[in-house]
Amino acid sequence: MHDTKQNRWRARNPWFNHWQKARIRCQNPKHTFYHRYGGRGIEFHLTLNEARYLWERDGAWQLKQPSLDRVNPAGHYNLCNCQFIELRANKLKMLHGKVNQ
Repeated sequence: MHDTKQNRWRARNPWFNHWQKARIRCQNPKHTFYHRYGGRGIEFHLTLNEARYLWERDGAWQLKQPSLDRVNPAGHYNLCNCQFIELRANKLKMLHGKVNQ
């Protein structure tokens, strides 16, 4: 895909980057944070269409810095366990010990 066309597609589909980054953290052992995700057994089962659904359901376009969150931090990335929340709220969950790393 041509860079400009790809950039336009990504601009119209903002959930893609969140979906892609989460998938890579779970599936690529060379990723910096793999040890916190795939290395802990967290699996990625969220389809791109499900990520779009979550984006729309959670009104993520209205968030200042949307972040793809797992409701149960020990659970996998799947439709029933994911939501979009503010990045700040997601980081606070980790700081308050709700994520075992």
